[in-house]
Amino acid sequence: MSRKLAYRNLPQLFLKAREELLCHFRPIISHFGLTEQQTASRVYLVLGDEKFGGHLAFAYTLFIQRTPVLSALGWVLTVPPFCWLGSIGYALVARYRHRLPGGTPACKLPPAG
Repeated sequence: MSRKLAYRNLPQLFLKAREELLCHFRPIISHFGLTEQQTASRVYLVLGDEKFGGHLAFAYTLFIQRTPVLSALGWVLTVPPFCWLGSIGYALVARYRHRLPGGTPACKLPPAG
């Protein structure tokens, strides 16, 4: 059974799908005082009134774990010079996430600008 797929304007379909998905998340994003631009550029962890973005979100996620080793590692990632290394590591993972195991071309970030 061979069927020909009719491809329409794929970028336009992706934009529509993104818009339909975001309409559900906009109220949540704004409830926490974040913008779409902020959440598009990095991951965020919200704990009470505090917001942690990027490598700090990862560090505090480790810090709040019950396992002492993970909690200690999270704390270490918040102090210099390790926080600088965490920031660089986060930027590298974000930039090349489409090349990591399980990554797809859809994971690639658009060029900055």
